[in-house]
Amino acid sequence: MIYLVGTPIGNLEDITFRAVRILEECDVVACESKERALKLLAHLGIKKPLVYLREASRETDARHIISLDAEGKTIAVITDAGMPGISDPGAYLVKQLSKAGVPYGVIPGPSAVDVAVAMSGLDEPWAFLGFLPLKEGKRRKLLERFLPLNIGLIIFEGPHRVEKLLTLLAHMCPQRKVALMRELTKVYEQVVVGFPQDISLDTYKGEFVFVIYPEEQ
Repeated sequence: MIYLVGTPIGNLEDITFRAVRILEECDVVACESKERALKLLAHLGIKKPLVYLREASRETDARHIISLDAEGKTIAVITDAGMPGISDPGAYLVKQLSKAGVPYGVIPGPSAVDVAVAMSGLDEPWAFLGFLPLKEGKRRKLLERFLPLNIGLIIFEGPHRVEKLLTLLAHMCPQRKVALMRELTKVYEQVVVGFPQDISLDTYKGEFVFVIYPEEQ
């Protein structure tokens, strides 16, 4: 059996009893980063063989996981943080399992999307855009598609592109407030709310989530 297991997005205490049990009972853990997986498992006092499920090798990795399942092994699939399938190769694995008719289960857990919605007080409807394309032209085109809907938007962003995205938003929607969230659930968690042209941080290290609020009517 294959289980998609939600793991903490930062604070290692944010893991469910069910997730711990599956990690204890499984034969193999499939992960994006062995370093991060070992850190979590060590915190839980668990030792398991590790295999990869990485974006760069997702086709080969997915076939390997399916082959392990065919051998009768129980595989717990985790990602670097949060729920498998949200901006990571877990989504590809699920598609392959569905095509092959391989059963799987989902063990729910934390997600930066859920935390961002709760922390921002964002009302429905809203849309999750994940990580925007690397090229500015494609980033702009995607935002041009969603900004006119005037709904809340949630975006993941890497530390080296935060300032560029703020500049782009200041140009495209200066009248809409933004919540910039850094290192959610971690020791140095930080949330700043304001218009994109007014937001500035002392550091841009860490993992970021943008929440773009609808324009106030």
